[in-house]
Amino acid sequence: DLWERVDCEGDDIRRVAGTVGTVSPLFRIKEALIELYSDDPPNLPELEDVLVHISQMDFLAYSTIFAMNGGPDNFKKYHGQTSDALDVCLKDFHILAKAAKIG
Repeated sequence: DLWERVDCEGDDIRRVAGTVGTVSPLFRIKEALIELYSDDPPNLPELEDVLVHISQMDFLAYSTIFAMNGGPDNFKKYHGQTSDALDVCLKDFHILAKAAKIG
């Protein structure tokens, strides 16, 4: 629903993704991932890649806050890039969830 709203701020996205605030189920996901990877599980994306994907999504979502100053087209550009970055994170999480069910 957030992606369809023009008034959506990057912090709204970041709050849902757990990178800002404390209410998201993903709050402190980085610590949980570090613990998961401490056992060196096989067939998972590299931890560093997963963390970079989360950071990239967070950065782009944060950038949308300021992109509105550049007009609607600039906002839509960053909004779209944030959506794409979130898709990458979701792909990582699907792989992790599948591995957790097997293990």
